[in-house]
Amino acid sequence: MTLSSLWHTVYPVLIAILFFELIILVHEGGHYIAARLMKIKVNEFSVGMGPKIIQRERNGTKFTLRWILFGGYCQMEGEGEDSEDPNAFNKKSVPARLFVVVAGALMNLVLGFLLTVLIVCGSNLIGTAQVAKFEANAASAASGLQVGDTIQSIDGMRVYTATDVTTGLSRSTDDTLTVVVKRDGAKKTLQVKFDTEEYEGHRFVKMDFWLHGVPKNVGNVLRESVMQTVSYARMVFLSVADMLSGRFGLADISGPVGAVSYVSQAVKTSAYSALRLMAILTINVGLFNLFPIPALDGWRLFLLVGEGICKRKLPDKAEWVINAAGLALLLVLSEVFSSNIQATLPGFSRLARLGLTGCAMLLLAGKIVLLTEYETRLQRVLVCAVLAYTAFTAWYGGDQWFFLAALVGLGAKDVDLQTALRVYLITAAAGLVLVQVLHFATPLMPYNFYCRNWDFGYGHYNGFGARLVGVFFA
Repeated sequence: MTLSSLWHTVYPVLIAILFFELIILVHEGGHYIAARLMKIKVNEFSVGMGPKIIQRERNGTKFTLRWILFGGYCQMEGEGEDSEDPNAFNKKSVPARLFVVVAGALMNLVLGFLLTVLIVCGSNLIGTAQVAKFEANAASAASGLQVGDTIQSIDGMRVYTATDVTTGLSRSTDDTLTVVVKRDGAKKTLQVKFDTEEYEGHRFVKMDFWLHGVPKNVGNVLRESVMQTVSYARMVFLSVADMLSGRFGLADISGPVGAVSYVSQAVKTSAYSALRLMAILTINVGLFNLFPIPALDGWRLFLLVGEGICKRKLPDKAEWVINAAGLALLLVLSEVFSSNIQATLPGFSRLARLGLTGCAMLLLAGKIVLLTEYETRLQRVLVCAVLAYTAFTAWYGGDQWFFLAALVGLGAKDVDLQTALRVYLITAAAGLVLVQVLHFATPLMPYNFYCRNWDFGYGHYNGFGARLVGVFFA
């Protein structure tokens, strides 16, 4: 391999990694700026993770550059623990803390909007939802769609921009869609048939027409930038809805390794593709952080809103237990859904899964009932309610993972985080070795559309990288 070909292989990956670092820095920078505006003491602002390279202190804040440029943090006084400093995070009012917490996601949305402005400014025309022409032998033209039709909705999803048209078509796996168009000033509902094509085990509608574009001016550039940003944001919620409805599963989610791969491929394709994907990702990060999931900013917002309503702060111990349980749940789910041991050894895995699941339920139940200390009777009532509800959903839905997740979360009370990480390290390392042995010792490939040398025995070739990263950080 020549130096030139090596560089063309490496530089898109470097750009992707630097972009993800930019997303994190913008997010943490939002927290930092908001904290300074609210006169909250910031102990450290770190660029990267791991051992430090250089550190400088200014205005009471340590600014640190670390070796692993994939992460960062803004550490505030009194965040996660009580502090008597009058400028500590825990000493500020609820509205001030809400502003600081939401500022990270807000800055991600601002970055997404700026990238969208660059995309729109770099385009020759402003796209619309009006059909301009069809490809040869277009199935949609044969089933009623006409040149000049302005698409207003696709299968119930409102269409405002050209991006919404492609999004609406990509979400459908059926070849016939309900399309509402505006034709000659009147609305018309059509049942439009499309050709479909298969990609990575899923069927997608093939867009067989072109959309009309209009010349740019300051007004429509700004309007289009706002609407495109809203469209990208809507993609996040539509993706979550697709997962909840079962349209796509957890196996379709790419981790950090896959995201870097997608961005690097987009960089190789064109600047437009790269910027568009980057805008979607930074908006995705900003909005997803606002979801009320433990260990995310949204959970902190949820707790702060509860504190503002009830005029009481959740005990630090309880908050720590919830966050630790959320982290443990994410690690367990990641390990379960990325491994292909079940598909590699179907007969053995069926019995092993039954035995391991049963033992795990007994151990977790014993931990909750016999070893966990509950300070109030209300806590015991809530435990019973959670177990009853999740057991019912497991029976009704035919899936025990929700019930297992509840057991893990409830069993995490009074568990030391370092101990939990040691258990994860041992389990993940042993699982990694076992998967590799099975992968290279057996001729079976669970997913034929993935190269054997890429997936390393996992459902997706990103899974191997994700396991290595998890073991490293543990």
